[in-house]
Amino acid sequence: MLKEHPEMAEAPQQQLGIPVVKLEKELPWGRGREDPSPETFRLRFRQFRYQEAAGPQEALRELQELCRRWLRPELHTKEQILELLVLEQFLTILPCEFYAWIREHGPESGKALAAMVEDLTERALEAKAVGSMPQAGRAGGNSTLQRRLGARHPAGASGGQA
Repeated sequence: MLKEHPEMAEAPQQQLGIPVVKLEKELPWGRGREDPSPETFRLRFRQFRYQEAAGPQEALRELQELCRRWLRPELHTKEQILELLVLEQFLTILPCEFYAWIREHGPESGKALAAMVEDLTERALEAKAVGSMPQAGRAGGNSTLQRRLGARHPAGASGGQA
């Protein structure tokens, strides 16, 4: 019957000429603003609590969406995503003073980051023997790794394991 009378498939409001407006779920960051950076979604993913959701299905869906918006699998390879996750976890377990030093010097890769931490650990041990922590220089500042990791210590100001 609908094939014979396609106008019957329309909603009654449309048949009467009343405009139908679809309501979309309000996005958590609000309308009219630019989409937040992946760092914003990383933080929201890490700070999300079960109590914020209407139930288990909603909590799982929200975590999946936040993770997707953070890691952007449509733009990054599996290897890039794995490296990002490993680097983030590595930075969360570093002492906060190491993180500040690393931010100043901006290593380009995970390998360079590990080498820098080894060097910094050696220097910290030497400085401890002398009585002072090495001071961060003004080098680096805008490396690829720095841009990927964001502007602050992933675990907050405290450092250490989350």
